[in-house]
Amino acid sequence: MRLLNGNISIRPLVVATLLAILVTLSFYQLIGRYHLWEPSPPFDRYLSTPLCVFIFLAFLVLFFYFLFQWVALQIVDKYLLEQMTAKSTADLGREYYTKAPFLYRLAMYLSARDLQLDHISDHLNELKNDNDPDPDFYANQLMSLRQRHFKECMSPLEFGTSALPLGGFIGTVYGISLAIEAFEPLLQSTQKGDALAESMTMVLSHLSIAFDTTLIALCLVLFVMLMTIAVKSKWQRIDMVYENVVWRTLKNHSNH
Repeated sequence: MRLLNGNISIRPLVVATLLAILVTLSFYQLIGRYHLWEPSPPFDRYLSTPLCVFIFLAFLVLFFYFLFQWVALQIVDKYLLEQMTAKSTADLGREYYTKAPFLYRLAMYLSARDLQLDHISDHLNELKNDNDPDPDFYANQLMSLRQRHFKECMSPLEFGTSALPLGGFIGTVYGISLAIEAFEPLLQSTQKGDALAESMTMVLSHLSIAFDTTLIALCLVLFVMLMTIAVKSKWQRIDMVYENVVWRTLKNHSNH
């Protein structure tokens, strides 16, 4: 459990991974046992290639992670800002987590916003114990802390923009190496007719792995880039309001 309470991106990433695995297993259960959908070419080829499935799974992890962060930015952070604006002398810490409605608390937990509030509470406790507090100093400290949270939050999505194309490249190299391995004995054989066609089919199937993994990875990474931009822009818009609220609240703390 200590691992889940470290870097703020670890907990949502672990939950997203478990959800992605569950969705993937359920999907294969539906099409395998219940035959609810019969994949047509080229989807049947994609779903039967382990490397393609792994790339799809990695994308699902990033997609669920994005959902957790987006919900937090849309709902949780907006709620916190409203509370801080309405109560200028209130704490900016964990009290908002404990007093929020259940769905807000669930979103906070999945996005690890409760850990962020714990970090903020620690800084505010230092402010309360300071006999001569400097609101500018503590405001800068809190904004630096939020910048660290921002980097930790964005790191999985930014890693995904590099990892997915790399996975496609690995699939390309792997597929071409298999095709070369199957093509070399074909050049030296005297096969004809159906036997020759079967050997050529094997070579082409290995080449399809190379091109399929690259195509899927490049297409999916475009969506990951859009998700990264969406989270980053929303976070920065909220920060513009957050900075003013933090400074005003700290100013009120220092006057009491």
